[in-house]
Amino acid sequence: MLKNQGSMVAFLLFVEKWNKVAERLQHLEFLLEAKQIEAEIASDPARLVTDEELERQIAAKIVPL
Repeated sequence: MLKNQGSMVAFLLFVEKWNKVAERLQHLEFLLEAKQIEAEIASDPARLVTDEELERQIAAKIVPL
């Protein structure tokens, strides 16, 4: 921890520790996104589609070369 006149101005971490913190943050962001999607689906069950419908929608968006 680096201080200037009693106030913290920087904090040093080992690269491995930083990478673990960044990985954990990414994991938590994915979990939050999943929870938000789950809440959206729960509020409007009509948004659910079958696997076949999803495949049809994806195929419709693919542009042939």
